[in-house]
Amino acid sequence: MDALSSNLRKVLLLLAFVAVMTVSGCSGSGEEKAAESGVDKMTTDAAKVVVDKIRSPLDAARMTKDLGDKRLEEIDGAMHGE
Repeated sequence: MDALSSNLRKVLLLLAFVAVMTVSGCSGSGEEKAAESGVDKMTTDAAKVVVDKIRSPLDAARMTKDLGDKRLEEIDGAMHGE
């Protein structure tokens, strides 16, 4: 029985050690979190630039279409005597 309890103690001690190391390893340091937030900020900024570059021509096209539609309405109104 003593050999079994001795082995059980060793296993429990090993499991406790592994659990403590796992928890302390997952906590991370402040520098890692700061680096991650820096990466997130850079990613967000890059995404905003890309979205702006995509939206600019689309907005210009919409504005041109709206101006064309307005001119057509004015021409139609002038032709019908409104």
